[in-house]
Amino acid sequence: MGEYLHQVKGPARGIYQMEPATIAWVLSEVETRWSPLAQAIDALAPTKLVRGSVEGALHYATALARMHYWLVPEALPAEATLEALWPYYKKHYNSELGAATLDQWARNFRRYVRV
Repeated sequence: MGEYLHQVKGPARGIYQMEPATIAWVLSEVETRWSPLAQAIDALAPTKLVRGSVEGALHYATALARMHYWLVPEALPAEATLEALWPYYKKHYNSELGAATLDQWARNFRRYVRV
């Protein structure tokens, strides 16, 4: 939730803690499937950053995180509730092997999400 711009003991970057390989995959997939959208996303990147660098580039990082979810074949849950979104997030963004915990995610959800 934006506390770190570099993962502690890991490769993830930016406020959404995306790993470089995930960023590269998202950029490649969007470019392949929707070239005009890829150009719009690239336009959000500060010109001084290398393509795919998300540290401190909030609009760019947000667009990449959203595109990550857009590329998932399974639709977002119909309800924006903690109970509906946690399993989706864990499966499709953090992964079953990821370090995110329900307790940590629930605290952030309650703190930042208004439903």
